[in-house]
Amino acid sequence: MNFSDFIGKQRKSEPRAVLMMRIIIIIIISSCLIAYIAILINDVNREIPAIKTSKVPVDSLSIPDVLISFDHPFHIYCTFVWNINGYYSRNDSESCMQYITQPIYVGKTYTGYFSLNDQSQNFTPMKSDEEYFESLAIVVIIDDPNFIYKPSFSSVPFAIIFDSENNPIKLSDGTLDLSKTNLSIDENEILINNAFVLADRMFTLVNFTKHKKLSIIPNWISDIGLSFKHKESLYVNTKFVQGVFVAESEHLSGIKVKPETFINYIETEQISITYLGIIGVIGGESSIHPWGFIQFYCCGIKPKTQSKLRESLSILPLTESSLHSTTNEISMEERLRALEILLREYVIDVEYLQRIENTNRKVVTQNKN
Repeated sequence: MNFSDFIGKQRKSEPRAVLMMRIIIIIIISSCLIAYIAILINDVNREIPAIKTSKVPVDSLSIPDVLISFDHPFHIYCTFVWNINGYYSRNDSESCMQYITQPIYVGKTYTGYFSLNDQSQNFTPMKSDEEYFESLAIVVIIDDPNFIYKPSFSSVPFAIIFDSENNPIKLSDGTLDLSKTNLSIDENEILINNAFVLADRMFTLVNFTKHKKLSIIPNWISDIGLSFKHKESLYVNTKFVQGVFVAESEHLSGIKVKPETFINYIETEQISITYLGIIGVIGGESSIHPWGFIQFYCCGIKPKTQSKLRESLSILPLTESSLHSTTNEISMEERLRALEILLREYVIDVEYLQRIENTNRKVVTQNKN
Protein backbone atom coordinates (compact mmCIF):
# COMPACT_ATOMS: atom_id res chain seq x y z
CA MET A 1 0.00 0.00 0.00
CA ASN A 2 1.33 3.46 -0.93
CA PHE A 3 1.59 6.19 1.68
CA SER A 4 -1.01 8.24 -0.20
CA ASP A 5 -3.46 5.33 -0.01
CA PHE A 6 -2.76 4.94 3.69
CA ILE A 7 -3.61 8.56 4.56
CA GLY A 8 -6.54 8.85 2.15
CA LYS A 9 -10.14 9.50 3.12
CA GLN A 10 -12.41 6.83 4.51
CA ARG A 11 -13.43 4.18 1.99
CA LYS A 12 -17.08 3.22 1.66
CA SER A 13 -16.36 -0.37 2.70
CA GLU A 14 -14.06 0.64 5.57
CA PRO A 15 -15.31 0.48 9.19
CA ARG A 16 -14.95 3.69 11.18
CA ALA A 17 -12.69 1.90 13.69
CA VAL A 18 -10.16 1.19 10.92
CA LEU A 19 -10.19 4.87 9.90
CA MET A 20 -9.54 5.94 13.50
CA MET A 21 -6.72 3.41 13.75
CA ARG A 22 -5.15 4.81 10.59
CA ILE A 23 -5.35 8.36 11.96
CA ILE A 24 -3.73 7.28 15.26
CA ILE A 25 -0.93 5.48 13.44
CA ILE A 26 -0.33 8.51 11.20
CA ILE A 27 -0.07 10.78 14.25
CA ILE A 28 2.37 8.38 15.93
CA ILE A 29 4.53 8.00 12.82
CA SER A 30 4.56 11.75 12.14
CA SER A 31 5.50 12.47 15.77
CA CYS A 32 8.33 9.94 15.60
CA LEU A 33 9.58 11.46 12.34
CA ILE A 34 9.52 14.99 13.77
CA ALA A 35 11.28 13.81 16.94
CA TYR A 36 13.90 11.99 14.87
CA ILE A 37 14.56 15.11 12.74
CA ALA A 38 14.83 17.21 15.92
CA ILE A 39 17.39 14.76 17.32
CA LEU A 40 19.41 14.94 14.09
CA ILE A 41 19.33 18.75 14.10
CA ASN A 42 20.49 18.72 17.72
CA ASP A 43 23.30 16.34 16.73
CA VAL A 44 24.39 18.81 14.02
CA ASN A 45 24.57 21.65 16.54
CA ARG A 46 26.33 19.62 19.24
CA GLU A 47 28.62 17.40 17.19
CA ILE A 48 32.26 17.42 18.26
CA PRO A 49 34.40 17.29 15.09
CA ALA A 50 36.53 14.21 14.56
CA ILE A 51 40.26 14.73 14.03
CA LYS A 52 41.96 13.19 11.03
CA THR A 53 45.75 13.15 11.45
CA SER A 54 48.14 12.93 8.52
CA LYS A 55 51.95 12.94 8.56
CA VAL A 56 54.14 14.96 6.21
CA PRO A 57 57.94 14.41 6.27
CA VAL A 58 60.03 17.62 6.22
CA ASP A 59 63.70 18.43 5.64
CA SER A 60 63.97 21.01 8.44
CA LEU A 61 62.11 22.36 11.47
CA SER A 62 62.14 25.88 12.90
CA ILE A 63 63.52 26.43 16.41
CA PRO A 64 60.75 26.99 18.99
CA ASP A 65 60.66 30.11 21.15
CA VAL A 66 61.68 29.49 24.76
CA LEU A 67 60.38 31.81 27.49
CA ILE A 68 61.86 31.62 31.02
CA SER A 69 60.37 33.34 34.05
CA PHE A 70 61.35 33.57 37.73
CA ASP A 71 60.73 35.87 40.67
CA HIS A 72 64.49 36.23 41.38
CA PRO A 73 67.08 37.94 39.14
CA PHE A 74 68.81 35.61 36.65
CA HIS A 75 70.54 35.67 33.29
CA ILE A 76 70.56 33.34 30.29
CA TYR A 77 73.31 31.75 28.25
CA CYS A 78 72.67 29.66 25.11
CA THR A 79 74.48 27.77 22.36
CA PHE A 80 73.70 25.88 19.15
CA VAL A 81 74.95 22.29 19.32
CA TRP A 82 76.25 20.73 16.10
CA ASN A 83 76.87 17.02 15.52
CA ILE A 84 78.43 14.73 12.94
CA ASN A 85 77.14 11.12 12.59
CA GLY A 86 75.33 11.43 15.91
CA TYR A 87 78.39 12.64 17.85
CA TYR A 88 79.17 16.10 19.23
CA SER A 89 81.00 18.35 16.79
CA ARG A 90 80.96 21.93 18.10
CA ASN A 91 79.05 24.69 19.90
CA ASP A 92 78.06 28.02 18.37
CA SER A 93 77.37 30.39 21.27
CA GLU A 94 78.02 33.58 19.33
CA SER A 95 75.22 32.94 16.83
CA CYS A 96 72.82 31.78 19.54
CA MET A 97 73.30 34.67 21.97
CA GLN A 98 72.12 37.25 19.43
CA TYR A 99 68.61 35.78 19.77
CA ILE A 100 68.58 35.98 23.57
CA THR A 101 66.70 38.73 25.38
CA GLN A 102 67.99 38.91 28.95
CA PRO A 103 65.35 39.00 31.72
CA ILE A 104 63.45 42.17 32.49
CA TYR A 105 61.16 42.80 35.46
CA VAL A 106 57.52 42.52 34.32
CA GLY A 107 54.51 41.85 36.54
CA LYS A 108 56.45 40.94 39.70
CA THR A 109 58.66 38.43 37.85
CA TYR A 110 61.82 38.49 35.78
CA THR A 111 61.26 37.14 32.26
CA GLY A 112 63.76 36.46 29.49
CA TYR A 113 63.52 34.48 26.30
CA PHE A 114 65.11 32.97 23.22
CA SER A 115 63.31 33.93 19.99
CA LEU A 116 64.56 33.47 16.46
CA ASN A 117 63.04 36.34 14.46
CA ASP A 118 63.98 34.81 11.10
CA GLN A 119 64.51 31.38 9.53
CA SER A 120 68.30 31.65 9.30
CA GLN A 121 68.78 28.63 11.57
CA ASN A 122 66.67 25.46 11.51
CA PHE A 123 67.00 21.95 12.87
CA THR A 124 68.08 19.46 10.20
CA PRO A 125 68.08 15.64 10.23
CA MET A 126 71.27 13.64 10.56
CA LYS A 127 73.09 12.88 7.32
CA SER A 128 76.07 10.60 6.89
CA ASP A 129 79.41 12.40 7.34
CA GLU A 130 77.73 15.83 7.30
CA GLU A 131 77.53 18.34 10.13
CA TYR A 132 73.98 19.09 11.21
CA PHE A 133 72.27 21.33 13.78
CA GLU A 134 71.22 18.92 16.54
CA SER A 135 69.88 20.95 19.48
CA LEU A 136 69.51 24.27 21.27
CA ALA A 137 71.07 24.38 24.76
CA ILE A 138 70.08 27.10 27.26
CA VAL A 139 71.61 27.61 30.70
CA VAL A 140 69.78 29.61 33.38
CA ILE A 141 72.04 31.19 36.02
CA ILE A 142 70.31 32.60 39.13
CA ASP A 143 71.99 35.79 40.34
CA ASP A 144 70.47 35.83 43.84
CA PRO A 145 72.99 34.17 46.22
CA ASN A 146 70.29 33.78 48.88
CA PHE A 147 68.02 31.74 46.63
CA ILE A 148 66.89 28.41 48.11
CA TYR A 149 65.51 25.80 45.73
CA LYS A 150 61.93 24.58 46.35
CA PRO A 151 60.12 22.31 43.84
CA SER A 152 57.19 24.55 42.83
CA PHE A 153 56.38 27.04 40.05
CA SER A 154 56.55 29.98 42.44
CA SER A 155 60.01 29.29 43.85
CA VAL A 156 62.02 27.94 40.88
CA PRO A 157 62.47 29.08 37.29
CA PHE A 158 59.93 27.76 34.82
CA ALA A 159 59.97 27.69 31.05
CA ILE A 160 57.36 27.67 28.28
CA ILE A 161 57.94 26.40 24.73
CA PHE A 162 56.11 28.18 21.86
CA ASP A 163 55.98 27.48 18.15
CA SER A 164 58.09 30.28 16.65
CA GLU A 165 55.72 30.59 13.66
CA ASN A 166 52.60 30.95 15.80
CA ASN A 167 53.59 32.48 19.12
CA PRO A 168 50.53 34.32 20.53
CA ILE A 169 52.69 36.90 22.31
CA LYS A 170 55.17 37.46 19.48
CA LEU A 171 55.24 40.87 17.79
CA SER A 172 56.02 41.58 14.14
CA ASP A 173 59.61 42.60 14.93
CA GLY A 174 60.30 39.21 16.57
CA THR A 175 60.16 40.44 20.18
CA LEU A 176 57.70 39.03 22.71
CA ASP A 177 54.93 41.05 24.36
CA LEU A 178 55.47 39.92 27.95
CA SER A 179 52.50 41.92 29.23
CA LYS A 180 49.93 40.19 27.02
CA THR A 181 47.41 38.12 29.00
CA ASN A 182 44.29 37.89 26.81
CA LEU A 183 44.98 34.50 25.26
CA SER A 184 42.33 32.24 23.74
CA ILE A 185 41.28 28.97 25.37
CA ASP A 186 43.28 26.93 22.83
CA GLU A 187 46.36 29.13 23.33
CA ASN A 188 46.13 28.79 27.11
CA GLU A 189 45.81 25.01 26.78
CA ILE A 190 48.92 24.81 24.59
CA LEU A 191 50.77 27.11 27.01
CA ILE A 192 49.92 24.90 29.99
CA ASN A 193 50.90 21.68 28.16
CA ASN A 194 54.29 23.14 27.20
CA ALA A 195 55.25 24.67 30.57
CA PHE A 196 57.67 22.99 32.98
CA VAL A 197 59.86 23.82 35.97
CA LEU A 198 63.65 23.85 35.83
CA ALA A 199 65.16 21.63 38.50
CA ASP A 200 68.29 22.75 40.34
CA ARG A 201 71.53 21.44 38.77
CA MET A 202 69.44 19.44 36.29
CA PHE A 203 69.31 19.58 32.54
CA THR A 204 65.80 19.22 31.10
CA LEU A 205 65.73 17.51 27.71
CA VAL A 206 62.78 18.81 25.64
CA ASN A 207 61.74 16.76 22.60
CA PHE A 208 59.14 18.50 20.46
CA THR A 209 56.90 17.61 17.54
CA LYS A 210 55.42 20.10 15.07
CA HIS A 211 51.66 20.23 14.54
CA LYS A 212 49.29 22.07 12.21
CA LYS A 213 45.64 22.13 13.26
CA LEU A 214 42.90 22.92 10.73
CA SER A 215 39.82 23.85 12.77
CA ILE A 216 36.39 24.19 11.14
CA ILE A 217 35.05 27.75 11.34
CA PRO A 218 31.45 27.43 12.61
CA ASN A 219 28.88 28.96 10.24
CA TRP A 220 25.61 28.07 8.56
CA ILE A 221 27.35 26.92 5.38
CA SER A 222 29.30 24.23 7.24
CA ASP A 223 26.18 23.23 9.21
CA ILE A 224 24.34 22.66 5.93
CA GLY A 225 27.30 20.69 4.57
CA LEU A 226 27.93 22.74 1.41
CA SER A 227 31.58 23.57 2.18
CA PHE A 228 33.93 23.80 5.14
CA LYS A 229 36.32 26.65 5.89
CA HIS A 230 39.23 25.92 8.21
CA LYS A 231 41.30 28.12 10.48
CA GLU A 232 44.97 27.16 10.52
CA SER A 233 47.01 27.17 13.72
CA LEU A 234 50.53 25.93 14.38
CA TYR A 235 51.82 24.61 17.68
CA VAL A 236 54.44 22.32 19.16
CA ASN A 237 53.85 19.39 21.46
CA THR A 238 56.63 18.72 23.96
CA LYS A 239 57.93 15.82 26.03
CA PHE A 240 60.25 16.47 28.98
CA VAL A 241 63.01 14.22 30.28
CA GLN A 242 65.18 15.34 33.19
CA GLY A 243 68.85 14.37 33.45
CA VAL A 244 71.74 15.19 35.75
CA PHE A 245 73.45 18.51 35.10
CA VAL A 246 77.10 18.37 36.20
CA ALA A 247 77.80 21.61 38.12
CA GLU A 248 79.08 22.64 41.52
CA SER A 249 76.83 25.68 41.83
CA GLU A 250 73.32 25.29 43.23
CA HIS A 251 72.05 28.15 41.08
CA LEU A 252 72.26 26.59 37.62
CA SER A 253 69.55 24.96 35.49
CA GLY A 254 69.55 23.90 31.86
CA ILE A 255 67.31 23.18 28.88
CA LYS A 256 68.15 21.21 25.76
CA VAL A 257 65.59 21.53 22.93
CA LYS A 258 65.60 19.15 19.94
CA PRO A 259 63.02 17.70 17.51
CA GLU A 260 61.68 14.24 18.26
CA THR A 261 61.06 13.56 14.57
CA PHE A 262 61.17 15.44 11.28
CA ILE A 263 57.48 15.03 10.57
CA ASN A 264 54.71 17.62 10.49
CA TYR A 265 51.47 16.33 11.98
CA ILE A 266 48.42 17.83 10.23
CA GLU A 267 45.22 17.56 12.26
CA THR A 268 42.09 18.28 10.22
CA GLU A 269 38.67 18.61 11.83
CA GLN A 270 35.86 16.76 10.08
CA ILE A 271 32.13 16.59 10.73
CA SER A 272 29.83 13.82 9.50
CA ILE A 273 26.38 15.10 10.51
CA THR A 274 24.98 17.98 8.43
CA TYR A 275 21.56 19.27 7.39
CA LEU A 276 22.12 17.88 3.88
CA GLY A 277 22.76 14.53 5.49
CA ILE A 278 19.42 14.76 7.28
CA ILE A 279 17.64 15.45 3.96
CA GLY A 280 19.41 12.43 2.48
CA VAL A 281 18.08 10.21 5.25
CA ILE A 282 14.53 11.42 4.60
CA GLY A 283 14.88 11.40 0.83
CA GLY A 284 16.15 7.87 0.32
CA GLU A 285 19.62 6.57 -0.56
CA SER A 286 19.27 3.41 -2.70
CA SER A 287 20.86 3.69 -6.16
CA ILE A 288 18.43 1.14 -7.65
CA HIS A 289 15.27 2.57 -6.06
CA PRO A 290 16.19 6.13 -5.00
CA TRP A 291 12.71 7.22 -3.94
CA GLY A 292 12.16 8.61 -0.48
CA PHE A 293 9.52 10.92 0.92
CA ILE A 294 10.86 13.99 -0.92
CA GLN A 295 11.06 12.32 -4.34
CA PHE A 296 7.64 10.73 -4.02
CA TYR A 297 5.66 13.77 -2.95
CA CYS A 298 7.54 16.92 -4.05
CA CYS A 299 7.76 18.69 -7.43
CA GLY A 300 6.09 15.84 -9.35
CA ILE A 301 9.38 13.96 -9.69
CA LYS A 302 7.90 10.48 -9.64
CA PRO A 303 5.15 11.06 -12.29
CA LYS A 304 7.59 12.86 -14.60
CA THR A 305 10.08 9.99 -14.37
CA GLN A 306 7.40 7.39 -15.07
CA SER A 307 6.09 9.39 -18.04
CA LYS A 308 9.60 9.73 -19.48
CA LEU A 309 10.18 6.01 -19.19
CA ARG A 310 6.94 5.24 -21.01
CA GLU A 311 7.88 7.60 -23.85
CA SER A 312 11.44 6.34 -24.31
CA LEU A 313 10.81 2.60 -24.05
CA SER A 314 8.60 0.58 -26.37
CA ILE A 315 8.07 -1.87 -23.53
CA LEU A 316 9.17 -1.90 -19.91
CA PRO A 317 11.86 -4.60 -19.60
CA LEU A 318 11.40 -7.67 -17.43
CA THR A 319 7.60 -7.21 -17.32
CA GLU A 320 4.65 -8.80 -19.11
CA SER A 321 2.44 -6.10 -20.58
CA SER A 322 -1.30 -6.58 -21.11
CA LEU A 323 -1.28 -3.67 -23.57
CA HIS A 324 0.16 -5.88 -26.32
CA SER A 325 -1.94 -8.60 -27.91
CA THR A 326 -0.60 -12.08 -28.37
CA THR A 327 -0.80 -11.62 -32.13
CA ASN A 328 1.63 -8.72 -32.05
CA GLU A 329 4.32 -9.98 -29.74
CA ILE A 330 7.29 -7.74 -28.95
CA SER A 331 10.42 -9.18 -30.54
CA MET A 332 13.40 -10.26 -28.47
CA GLU A 333 15.51 -7.60 -30.17
CA GLU A 334 13.17 -4.83 -28.97
CA ARG A 335 13.13 -6.28 -25.46
CA LEU A 336 16.95 -6.37 -25.37
CA ARG A 337 17.14 -2.82 -26.71
CA ALA A 338 14.78 -1.55 -24.00
CA LEU A 339 16.73 -3.42 -21.34
CA GLU A 340 20.02 -1.96 -22.62
CA ILE A 341 18.64 1.59 -22.50
CA LEU A 342 17.44 1.06 -18.93
CA LEU A 343 20.78 -0.38 -17.81
CA ARG A 344 22.76 2.38 -19.53
CA GLU A 345 20.78 5.25 -18.04
CA TYR A 346 19.87 4.01 -14.57
CA VAL A 347 22.17 1.16 -13.47
CA ILE A 348 25.59 0.92 -15.14
CA ASP A 349 28.23 3.65 -15.54
CA VAL A 350 28.87 3.13 -19.25
CA GLU A 351 31.49 5.91 -19.43
CA TYR A 352 33.63 4.02 -16.90
CA LEU A 353 33.36 0.83 -18.97
CA GLN A 354 34.21 2.81 -22.12
CA ARG A 355 37.41 4.12 -20.49
CA ILE A 356 38.43 0.55 -19.67
CA GLU A 357 37.74 -0.48 -23.28
CA ASN A 358 39.82 2.43 -24.63
CA THR A 359 42.69 1.47 -22.32
CA ASN A 360 42.53 -2.12 -23.55
CA ARG A 361 42.64 -0.95 -27.16
CA LYS A 362 45.73 1.18 -26.49
CA VAL A 363 47.50 -1.76 -24.85
CA VAL A 364 46.68 -4.07 -27.78
CA THR A 365 47.86 -1.41 -30.27
CA GLN A 366 51.14 -0.91 -28.43
CA ASN A 367 51.76 -4.68 -28.28
CA LYS A 368 51.21 -4.98 -32.02
CA ASN A 369 53.65 -2.16 -32.68
